[in-house]
Amino acid sequence: MATWKKGLFECDIMRAFTTYLCGPCTIAEIHMLVKPDFLGLSKCLACCLPIKPCQLYVYGQELASKGGFKESCLNGVLKIWCCGLCYTMQQYNEALGGSEGKGCGDLLSTCSK
Repeated sequence: MATWKKGLFECDIMRAFTTYLCGPCTIAEIHMLVKPDFLGLSKCLACCLPIKPCQLYVYGQELASKGGFKESCLNGVLKIWCCGLCYTMQQYNEALGGSEGKGCGDLLSTCSK
């Protein structure tokens, strides 16, 4: 059975630092990699709108579906509630598919594009 490429608490310290400082920008990057048609949001709006828990839930479900596994509704909600930062990093890792992510400066500079 397929599952996430990295566990919820398997995090790179620099990715954790970047996600902590630039969380909305990281979520906007996930938006562009996973579901750019979600609510018709541009990358900038995906970064600025205060609906991050909803976004994380939808992107988590989409990433699980693309990965060939099922993320239960309760599991997704509990991950957002308990450790949103770790869940954001888990989704970013999954969306990148093993490639290197952007640093904080790159996330901020591309968020308005």
